[in-house]
Amino acid sequence: FTSETLANAKLKDIQDIIQSEEFKEHPELFTSETLANAKLKDIQDIIQSEEFKNHPELFTSTTLAYAKIEEIQKIIQSEEYKTRPELFTSTVIAKAKLEDIQKVMKLECWKDIRFEHILSPIILIKSKPMLQKIPTMIKIAEKYEIDNYLCSTYFQSSPSQVYAVIQFLIERNVPLIEDNKLNSTLIKVATKVKQQYSIDINDLIREYPFNQEEFMKEEEKHR
Repeated sequence: FTSETLANAKLKDIQDIIQSEEFKEHPELFTSETLANAKLKDIQDIIQSEEFKNHPELFTSTTLAYAKIEEIQKIIQSEEYKTRPELFTSTVIAKAKLEDIQKVMKLECWKDIRFEHILSPIILIKSKPMLQKIPTMIKIAEKYEIDNYLCSTYFQSSPSQVYAVIQFLIERNVPLIEDNKLNSTLIKVATKVKQQYSIDINDLIREYPFNQEEFMKEEEKHR
């Protein structure tokens, strides 16, 4: 029992789960996260499914907490899963929708040798926001000539965060590429900026505002 459990779960639902056969047989799958977010019926549907029997590695407490068996089945039966099963971790199964996954995997950028290695579970977990972010983030990288050094964690930040940090580093003559790698400040920027410079990322965003529409229009002119 954690604050999340107490905030989100009802006592009757918790009792039903703890008294269930599923809990007795698979106690390792039941964390406070599961108790807080899942209903017993959904848990039973998952644990009693063929997918659970055939792909046990895809099922964790996070899967039970957030996924529905119908979504799991759609993903496992998809061409995307059959073609690239290594991209589908338990967290992807739990938190991403197949329709969003399909759209992300169809992006043209993965055909580019510069970016083909970036497609990973980290990208698929947040498929929906990634659809909007990735094209802009790549354009920013190309403008500042760091496009050959990108990694999947670069895309965990927002375009406005990355743009602000790039301006900040350039003004201080700090190279964006160090030791043939992306400057670490451009990876998980909010954390790194705080650690290395004791600056809040929101302050940087206010100092170096990013207008996505204008930026993309300007970049299109230079194509």
